[in-house]
Amino acid sequence: MREAARLLIVCAAGFGAAACYRVIPSSHPPYTVTGIVEAVDDEAMALRHKSGTLTPVSVSAAGR
Repeated sequence: MREAARLLIVCAAGFGAAACYRVIPSSHPPYTVTGIVEAVDDEAMALRHKSGTLTPVSVSAAGR
């Protein structure tokens, strides 16, 4: 009986710990982005990653 209770407690603790990974919030700005600037205008810019992927980045006045 004690072994069953101990197993139940260990399982409950494991499930509780596994459920908490989403409780930690994701990181917030500032972010670090590395790439070559391909294009710039008043509202956005485009960065080219070393893999060749072109990524648009929105620019706002709120961060100034």
